[in-house]
Amino acid sequence: MPLFFVISGISAYFSLARRSVSQFTKERVQRLMLPFVVGLLIILPVDAYYHAVSIGDFAGGFIQFTSGPYFTKFFPFSPNFSLTFFAGPDQGIYLWYLFWLFIFSVITVQFFKWLATGENRNKLSNLYTICSRRGGILLLAIPIVLVNIAAVPPYFIVPSLLSGYGGWKLPTYLVFFITAYVMACNPRFEESVEKSRMLALLLGILFSFLWIGAFLTRKLIGREWPATIFRCPPFRH
Repeated sequence: MPLFFVISGISAYFSLARRSVSQFTKERVQRLMLPFVVGLLIILPVDAYYHAVSIGDFAGGFIQFTSGPYFTKFFPFSPNFSLTFFAGPDQGIYLWYLFWLFIFSVITVQFFKWLATGENRNKLSNLYTICSRRGGILLLAIPIVLVNIAAVPPYFIVPSLLSGYGGWKLPTYLVFFITAYVMACNPRFEESVEKSRMLALLLGILFSFLWIGAFLTRKLIGREWPATIFRCPPFRH
């Protein structure tokens, strides 16, 4: 999911480069909110119905389900609605991505438009100077780590109520989105990524083995470490 938001941030840059704020917002409505609403009305009822039947929450037919329990218990805008609805395992489809990407686009569009001006793009050269050093691009991960820690204290990896959002917190996805846009503003960031790719690969392999080692160690010694530190998100179909 972080990769999807990175791609979305880069796409937002190229979209805003040839559109005004109003045109960009209109495009976001067409490309994000329209599929979102269609999914709510067509895809989600089918998914919610089969899930309710499979776990024994409902025993009737599809028409009976959509004309009754769906709109009173399962529909997003029922009295039971919460912001974590689209991430819940009961739904099983990632409509939340479309919804929150639209929200992120709307709340950042003015900042992005301001940042894309020639004067402000030149100011990014100072950031590039730092990132141009070997491994310097990895410093852009610092805001991501800090936000992920601070978003819902004291959890570090995945807070239990947000575990359905692809294993990350929503504010962290927003930082991915903004960071990707900033990188797209200056093509020299691509050179920095290219320069540090082997270092990033080696660090990724190293920390993957460390994570696997920690997981296996916990299993071997038969002890449960604090769930707030080592909780892995459950699989979402």
